[in-house]
Amino acid sequence: MRKIWFNLIAGYILSFFFTANLWAADFKKADELFEKGTFQAALEEYDKIASESKDLHEVFKAFYRGCESLTNLYRYGEAVERIREYKGNLSGHDRHRFLALKAEILRNFLIQHGGYQRGDVIDVPGKEAFRLTPKEIKEEIFNSYTQLWESREELVKFSLQDESYFLDLKNVDFDMYPTFLDYVVQSWLGHILQSIYDSNTEKKVLNPEATALLADDFAQSLQFNDPPGLVAAELIESLIRIHGDKNLEARERLKIHRLLLPVHQNYLYTYP
Repeated sequence: MRKIWFNLIAGYILSFFFTANLWAADFKKADELFEKGTFQAALEEYDKIASESKDLHEVFKAFYRGCESLTNLYRYGEAVERIREYKGNLSGHDRHRFLALKAEILRNFLIQHGGYQRGDVIDVPGKEAFRLTPKEIKEEIFNSYTQLWESREELVKFSLQDESYFLDLKNVDFDMYPTFLDYVVQSWLGHILQSIYDSNTEKKVLNPEATALLADDFAQSLQFNDPPGLVAAELIESLIRIHGDKNLEARERLKIHRLLLPVHQNYLYTYP
């Protein structure tokens, strides 16, 4: 009897060990395909993992890389569909990664399709993303960034160097971008300062004076309803203050970035 139970237990252990190794190998295969740039094949592997795994973090990793594979294939509409329909129970830092990914994918979708999407709806059966107007897309982008901003005190503690699986960090200057919050703000600034196609003229506001940004102590608080050029400066200064007495080089370079805004984005400011 003992021998039978021993054989059964040993069989279960071997079965579990084999399954675990097979699972790890599947993820390894998907990652290797992704790194080689064979994104369609990688997408298929990630989709398989996401549908079969019971581990929520592993499912999210596969989902994330699947969305990245689609964007690398310039299939932004499909990536938007996936991320807007995602029902995973996200917790911890995976929620922040999800929001940052959502903002980036929507930004790229807006760039790719905003020129002809304007206020009219493009009716593509089964593709709800193409029914979104630029105004609606921008609202979703804004909501993603503001939700991340609400977690700023937490995100400033996350080292960006730990995000190598989720972000391409090969050429990143970590003195300039030491934390995940720095990455989020840089991404957000890219959206704020970018010329986006949009026929909506409801909320046109006057550009701020460029000279206001040249003050050594820029104390303007962050107000999301301010003109884009001013919001960008406010966001940079807010990030500097959140860093406190840490990340001195990042703080100084952020200050330079704020001072140069009127030079690099002159269309967002007025001049004497």
